[in-house]
Amino acid sequence: MAIVILFPTLAEIPGKIRCQRMKSQNLYPMHGKFPCYVAYTGTGKNMAKSIEEIMSKIQPSLFLSIGYAGGLSNTLQAGDIVLCRQFLSEEKKRLEATSHVKNAIASCLLQNGMPFQEGSSFTSSSVICNRAEKEMLFSQGAMVVEMENYWAAEKAILHKIPFLGIRIVLDSIDFSLPDLSNTIREDGQISFWNTLVHILQHPGDLFSMRKIYSLTKRIEPVLLKCCQSFSSINNKEIL
Repeated sequence: MAIVILFPTLAEIPGKIRCQRMKSQNLYPMHGKFPCYVAYTGTGKNMAKSIEEIMSKIQPSLFLSIGYAGGLSNTLQAGDIVLCRQFLSEEKKRLEATSHVKNAIASCLLQNGMPFQEGSSFTSSSVICNRAEKEMLFSQGAMVVEMENYWAAEKAILHKIPFLGIRIVLDSIDFSLPDLSNTIREDGQISFWNTLVHILQHPGDLFSMRKIYSLTKRIEPVLLKCCQSFSSINNKEIL
């Protein structure tokens, strides 16, 4: 039994535990007190598909979905951690995080000096770009927006595996995010050529892309510390 930490994209995996030879859906062990693996899955519903593939290899004790998110609250800034207690969908459905797992992870974060906020995440099928869209989702009860949690939670619950989502805010409510989804391949890797084409077609996005890169470098130590903390969790705490 092991914890499996799921990232949507290769780029979201911190550099100290990432290597370019990593392949989508493969499991890579982390060094810690207890069995813990890292995998990247691809964005959106690809994370749910990857859970099926991973379960053909091992029987996890917990799936943790972690990665970037858009902040929907004025209280959230880039680098803030949000522990997701609910997962909301575009179909107005909602799923609950596994409560005892949420409590164990919350305790782990606090013990490692990592303050967080707790709230619901909204799983969107498209990039939420501007403040007006973010405010609308906030009015529906969401604190952050991402593209994987609901579908991954649904699949984990189907297989009776505990699931929790943890998101690190990349873009605050005031940051208008360009839609760069066409630059990410289905397997979760960034396509150099698609990125180049996007820049040529949308040169106005270049400034925002440079800012996003800067923010990801600021957030990377937070993601790393999260992963290192979770690899020290005893399976007895989450079973």
